[in-house]
Amino acid sequence: MWGLGQRIWRAFRRWERPIQWAGMLAFFLWVAAVAAVSLGPRELRAPAWIAAFGAVVAFQLLVMWSLRGMQTTPSLAWGAFRRGEYEECRQLLAGLQAAGEANRDQRLLLAFCTKQLGRLQESEALARQLIAEDAEKSPAWRILGLVLMIEGRWEEATQALERASQSHADSLVELGLLRLLKNEEEQARDHLQRALQLERCSASHAWLAKRILAEEDAPIGEGGEYWREEAARFADSAYGHLLARLIAG
Repeated sequence: MWGLGQRIWRAFRRWERPIQWAGMLAFFLWVAAVAAVSLGPRELRAPAWIAAFGAVVAFQLLVMWSLRGMQTTPSLAWGAFRRGEYEECRQLLAGLQAAGEANRDQRLLLAFCTKQLGRLQESEALARQLIAEDAEKSPAWRILGLVLMIEGRWEEATQALERASQSHADSLVELGLLRLLKNEEEQARDHLQRALQLERCSASHAWLAKRILAEEDAPIGEGGEYWREEAARFADSAYGHLLARLIAG
């Protein structure tokens, strides 16, 4: 109940000023009506009851209107993630985790956003925590592999991405990138071809696989834009240099 009251108060502060005045007017009307029922003459009690009831209905309608636009912390975090606002997403999910309320998917997203912000040690720690809870099937192997690849810890990254590629086609593309970094071109092409054959790659990863395999010389578009941003984000790493070269053609 206290939590609901806090949410209503936060929503009230975001209302437009006329709606705030209407809410306060309804509240004070209710207080006055209750006072009239309790302390006023008998002939005023019936109209006062009607006024009190009307004030309650009006205030409930205002509250319902406010709750309509409200979102939970997880939904706000996912919205920030889809907009590419990784720091906002990270802060929201870190708050959930600190309160012990984050589930596995939310912690996984937190690890990914932390990686996107270049906070690689934090991302690695989060990924390893998730892996410790479910080493066989954890999607966190992929995030761990990416972090290790960016840091230049290629042998460890290979092991992690090989685990991830068993259940995630995009990880095969990332494993292909890692093989290119290690000058293992034949194995890289094998990973990329297998990723495309599975037909489960995201648009961005399929675009990169085709570009590397010289099957497609398409404009950057949405698929390539992800990698352009990734190259800029990690420009000081061998991983970033490779992506920049691949995008430049």
